[in-house]
Amino acid sequence: MTGRSIMLTIRKERSLEYFKKAYLLDPKIDDDILYYLGQAYHYSEKFDSAILLYNRYGRLLSRSLDYEKSKKSSMRFTERYLNVTMPKS
Repeated sequence: MTGRSIMLTIRKERSLEYFKKAYLLDPKIDDDILYYLGQAYHYSEKFDSAILLYNRYGRLLSRSLDYEKSKKSSMRFTERYLNVTMPKS
């Protein structure tokens, strides 16, 4: 996915349009598409949308039958979620 490549650059917020298009074309394009969308909204400073997508992704992970993937992804998800929701001191 193009969006994932853009996430590796300094202009991460540009990935949002690509992730949105990919999701609209096929919501099952990638198991982690909601996480990537949340991340793109996060980098675009659209924090309310980012939190909504991180929450949806978290709910999907909690229902996941693939325990190892769920465990690994939930750690990554939690770190990202805390960075968005916790106030900086």
